[in-house]
Amino acid sequence: MQSLQQLPGQVAALDTRVASLEAQFLLLRVEMNDQFLTTRREIGGEIDGLREELGAVAAGLREEIVRTEGRMLVRHEEVIAKLKIIIDK
Repeated sequence: MQSLQQLPGQVAALDTRVASLEAQFLLLRVEMNDQFLTTRREIGGEIDGLREELGAVAAGLREEIVRTEGRMLVRHEEVIAKLKIIIDK
């Protein structure tokens, strides 16, 4: 009988605790969303920086390839000219 009399008080205490937990969960959710957004922005900034850096590296490599191709063509023409001299002898 006494446990039944205590039941309303226990239910009220549980209701208060559940409401408190609900508020804590909502706060946690908001904080986590804020942190996730911040992290996404930071990662996005890092990715953008890496894209720019890789673009610059790729451009430099393309330029070096063009210069190397030019030097190879000159060397090829020199070899052909020397071969002609050797063959004509």
